Amino acid sequence: MTEHKDVVIGIDLGTSATKACAFTVSGQLLAESAASVVLSHPRAGWAEQPAAVLVESALEALAAVARRIEVDCVAAIGLTGQMGGLVLVDGDGLAVTPHQSWLDTRAAPIAEEISPDDQRRLVARCGAPAYLAPKAVWWQREHPEVFQRTRSIVSPVGYAALALSAGDAGNATIDWSSSGFFGLYDIKTGQIDYDLCSLWGLEPSLVPHVVPCGEVIGRLSPGCAELSGLLSGTPIVCAPFDGPAGWLGVGAVEPGCTVDTSGTSNHIGICGERFSPDLERQVLVCIPSGVTGLWHLQGYTNGTGLTHRWYVDAFPPPGAGESTAQRLVALERLAADVPPGSDGVVCVPHFGGRVCPLDPTVSGAWVGVLWRHRSEHLYRALLESVAYEYACYFEAAERVDPTCRPREVRVIGGGAASGLWTRIKADVLGIPFIVMEPRNHTCWGAALAAAFGAGLLDNLADAAQQSSQIREVVDPDSSNAEIYGARLQVYKQLFSALSPTNTTLWQERAHTQGAAEVPPDDVEVSG
Repeated sequence: MTEHKDVVIGIDLGTSATKACAFTVSGQLLAESAASVVLSHPRAGWAEQPAAVLVESALEALAAVARRIEVDCVAAIGLTGQMGGLVLVDGDGLAVTPHQSWLDTRAAPIAEEISPDDQRRLVARCGAPAYLAPKAVWWQREHPEVFQRTRSIVSPVGYAALALSAGDAGNATIDWSSSGFFGLYDIKTGQIDYDLCSLWGLEPSLVPHVVPCGEVIGRLSPGCAELSGLLSGTPIVCAPFDGPAGWLGVGAVEPGCTVDTSGTSNHIGICGERFSPDLERQVLVCIPSGVTGLWHLQGYTNGTGLTHRWYVDAFPPPGAGESTAQRLVALERLAADVPPGSDGVVCVPHFGGRVCPLDPTVSGAWVGVLWRHRSEHLYRALLESVAYEYACYFEAAERVDPTCRPREVRVIGGGAASGLWTRIKADVLGIPFIVMEPRNHTCWGAALAAAFGAGLLDNLADAAQQSSQIREVVDPDSSNAEIYGARLQVYKQLFSALSPTNTTLWQERAHTQGAAEVPPDDVEVSG
């Protein structure tokens, strides 16, 4: 057994599963595991789970990996995961609330209380609307007895870091890339913004301190070491949250290199060199890269993978089989025979509300449906709608930073398996889509951060670029540009046309008592 520590582990606390992967520093996968997790939806708009699930699933995944590697060789663990969720902890770092997921919208009315001027001030300083501060205010108002016990506001990753290292509230941290979503920091400096704390009525002492990618934020406690099979004292390293971690893992560390992450939800990240907040329309968020000095303009489409699963399970193709994967393959085959533009059908894909710009009243819709249309027409329209949304993101990027021009899009996540979807996106956007070799890029990005934090890498960007591997390049077909350009204009018109109806239905749902609207099983399957 060698004493040379050349193995790094990346952990991704996802919506549907916690994943752990062990790699060599050069990127060779040694072992991987996933522990499934579930969310409960006790009321309409609520999505939560016991905070302990975050830690238990991480330990389960780590233990499965540890059994297949030489644990003496592990140099560090990089920790990443979902953003937008909240856990409140007491002075000992123990959770006093459930993990309130990014899918949870109960605090939306609180976010809407902020005036337009204050909203602009938030975006100017944070690069994004606030997601965690309104959730904390909700607990302060609705459960003051719980909030009185709170000593820190943490993200799910921040909570896991405390629990894995047995840290107290004074050790609470947030990675720089996700700090803007708190609504409590000046993201350019990484410092607490006291004016924003006052805006929300939250004490600055509750806010964790910001750390950059690659900083050691704890060491594996003896108890967690025993449960995971790893060595006590193993460094736990801050990685960017799951989006930028995946972009780091795929080598998107040059201006113009763009990443399409297709999973439970879909998001685009465009790499640039400027902090460029979208003050006027708030279509895009601007977040720091894992590489210091770079930024990403991000557009986010909520729940697309969940919508695909719901669709194929609700409207399965005849004879396609029982599994969701079989139905997706069969439906994609049928949808490939539908002409571009879906024979006049246009879809709105925001079944869980629109995020960029934030508008929880928006719901899903198909428009232009006639008797001749079949399931495959609606499904292709669903695929095309995400590409139209991406086109809106690209237009917004050019508006806020004319130097930030996407030159290629690297495709990762479950949706990368859909050749039809990739083709549609390339044709709608008119630039090459590059399908990367299959790999858990998010865990690899976290592992790169771990290697950097352990001193095994001198240059994080170079290591990310050198380890990226391309499987296929899909060039755009210019013959489809005209039809997609016309459909894109229709897509844009739908939001204003449907706004009064969406608002009325949203208000009805907000006052509905009883059974919650529960999304399909939270599995990362698209295409």
